[in-house]
Amino acid sequence: NVIDAHVKDASLSWGERSIALDDEKLGDYREGEAVLLVRPEDVELERDDEPGCLPALVTEIRYLGDHFEVILDVGGVELKGVVSNERMSRMRWAAGEKAGVRLSRYNWFPAREGLDAVKERLKNLGYIE
Repeated sequence: NVIDAHVKDASLSWGERSIALDDEKLGDYREGEAVLLVRPEDVELERDDEPGCLPALVTEIRYLGDHFEVILDVGGVELKGVVSNERMSRMRWAAGEKAGVRLSRYNWFPAREGLDAVKERLKNLGYIE
């Protein structure tokens, strides 16, 4: 997941959602564009009323054999997550349902030189395609 975001007041926001940043990368970068990277396996899906979760909408579910890929709308931005077969059989999410999302790990990069330049650098480093 590669998301165009914005940093302001030590928060990283995209669409209608934001997360607090307590990170050495923040440094003196108080406001500006950023790129948020989240691996699908680091997108934790919960019930929509779970405290501390970002509100989301399940838009699509794809069965991929040993797991499910869940496509979510998180603040107007598409986010892909991975859910194990065992967890899916217990929780039984369906397209059209509300869900809660927790990002267990993520990386972000300030885009001082603009989003396109940061994305090009990330491609060259092999982080994104």
